[in-house]
Amino acid sequence: MINTIEQELVAIRRAVLSMGASTEVRVNSALDAFLNHNETLARTVRAGDTEIDEMELSLESECVKLLALQQPVARDLRVILAVMRINTTLERMADLARSVAKRTIKLAKVPAVDYPDDAHAMCNAVRRMVSDVIKAFADNDRSLADRVRSADKYVDERNRELFAWAARQSASDSDNAIAYIHALVAIRAIERIGDLAANIAEEILFALDGDVVRHQSMPGESS
Repeated sequence: MINTIEQELVAIRRAVLSMGASTEVRVNSALDAFLNHNETLARTVRAGDTEIDEMELSLESECVKLLALQQPVARDLRVILAVMRINTTLERMADLARSVAKRTIKLAKVPAVDYPDDAHAMCNAVRRMVSDVIKAFADNDRSLADRVRSADKYVDERNRELFAWAARQSASDSDNAIAYIHALVAIRAIERIGDLAANIAEEILFALDGDVVRHQSMPGESS
């Protein structure tokens, strides 16, 4: 027979996966809206923030109750602590998707910007990171969590390239500089979504093995 704490842990894991799925939908919609200059979709993303906020509060409450009533130790305690941090991180990720949507709406009011290949590559990489980290949590997959952490370097590189692109375009097309500024703010938010996916991967490793890898470089990377 499954004891109470195991039942509760199953329930909060399901809640995380539900919140993760909703967050992934918002992130993908925000990225689609940005890349395709889709103001209607962007407005949908901007308006849909309440669901994630309610999920965050509910899951946090369940975790606090579990800590107070069950007094978990060892791996169970690590899982609950990791879930609480993942919960907050998913909510922040959804907020960043909303920020991308808001910039997309602003971009709709100025001449359209043709995004370079790096923008599409970066968005696709961030999509994969979000999808993979949710799967890594669902499957307790250490190697997939590590791959998500590694993927963040690629996203950072694309971000640097896009910053340089925006600077060049603003200088050569000063009449449309505001468009490139809006695009750059959205790109920065997208890069942060990738950072948060990597943070969730770190929490998965902590929950599984007790490894604290925050602020540590991946093997082969300079610190």
